[in-house]
Amino acid sequence: TNTLSWALHFLSQHESIQQKMREEVTPLLKQAYETHTPISLDQFETEFAYTKAVILETLRLRSPAFAVQRQAKEDVIIQGSDGTK
Repeated sequence: TNTLSWALHFLSQHESIQQKMREEVTPLLKQAYETHTPISLDQFETEFAYTKAVILETLRLRSPAFAVQRQAKEDVIIQGSDGTK
């Protein structure tokens, strides 16, 4: 939901992108509604290229995991150095 919220926020600030995405999505959703057929993941991959790009750009700009902290369980020596000076 976080990604969707950010995508909607970005789309609200860029009307031309919002319109281009709407033009891509509307006919395909209308067809799915009229034929009572769900849109498959394969269909999404091939026919919603611009929408996918918007989602990927949103994830790039506002990643849900913006920082990951890790701590080694044990000391490791890499190429003869233990990391100290």
